[in-house]
Amino acid sequence: MLAYTGLRDAFSAWSRSLQPDVMPIFTRALNGMKDALPGLTPFVREAADAIQSLMDRASAELKTPFWQGFKEDLQGAVKPAIEGLGISFGNVFKGMAGVVGAFLPHMDTISGRMQNLTGRFADWGASLKDSPEFRDFLSYSSDMAPRLGEALQEIATAALRIAQAMSPISTIVLGIVTKVAEGIGWLAEKAPWLVQAIYGIVVAFTAWRIGMVLWAAAMKGAAIAMRLFNIVSMAGPWGWIALAVAAVVAVIILLWNKCDWFRNAIKAVWRAIQNAALAAWDWLKSNVLFPIRDFFTKTVPGWARSLRDGVVGAWNSAYSGILSAWGWIKKYILIPVRDFFTKTIPGWARSLAARSPSSGTT
Repeated sequence: MLAYTGLRDAFSAWSRSLQPDVMPIFTRALNGMKDALPGLTPFVREAADAIQSLMDRASAELKTPFWQGFKEDLQGAVKPAIEGLGISFGNVFKGMAGVVGAFLPHMDTISGRMQNLTGRFADWGASLKDSPEFRDFLSYSSDMAPRLGEALQEIATAALRIAQAMSPISTIVLGIVTKVAEGIGWLAEKAPWLVQAIYGIVVAFTAWRIGMVLWAAAMKGAAIAMRLFNIVSMAGPWGWIALAVAAVVAVIILLWNKCDWFRNAIKAVWRAIQNAALAAWDWLKSNVLFPIRDFFTKTVPGWARSLRDGVVGAWNSAYSGILSAWGWIKKYILIPVRDFFTKTIPGWARSLAARSPSSGTT
């Protein structure tokens, strides 16, 4: 406290010693502002007239049906909009906190990996100064950079010259294409029957090609069937067994499509298999999967929340101490300095202005 009072007294004495040099400046500034006020009168009047006109127009406009309807709609939408915005922000913050909470149990591994990577980068950067490979790279870059620039410049120049040389040919080609397009348009307008005939010929040839493709596919299918028969005949008993299995499958498919009793029996057997599989799956979920899920979604996040609460508590304590120290500095140092420049010095200026000859007082 003695240090503060000593600083206050020294500051007061210092400010009083500077008054003869500082106060004339404030006095001159105040007199200049006072003399400038009449020159601002036309600007203020024009601005006031403009604002009054705008207010009249706004008042008339707000009485129109559009703004009345807008006001009614806005009144009904304010509450749900604010609530929706608040809930959305809350969900975003909750999601961010969840992401941070998911990383907290693995911070030791992540931190160690980051330290390892940054340490390797630091070692690499520190070794560049004495690295012969880096010096060779710089030397190679300094030698090849001008050559690369010259090569790119020559390539660009060659491309430009080729484009310039091709410009007459391009004009001729574009002219031919334009004339051909105009001719096709003239035929479509003056002789539509010719276009229709050409289209019919194209369709006929297309249908012929499709028919030939289908005929070739049918021939290939017959050849494949004959080869399969020959393979079954050459395979002996195993071939006939495979053929019998295929026949059984075909009979099952036929019975499924044609016989209701067979289809219902298959469905009943399949439902029994499904029920047994579901019972096994439920047991596996209840006794194996759910305990593992609860460990990673409840137990581990609970540890993370406890760690977070401890960190937040320590931060709040430190923050409270900083606020207390800042409050003392602001109250006993900053506010007195501010009051000196915003109250004491202006008070002196007003006193001098009141005593100056231009104020009319003696």
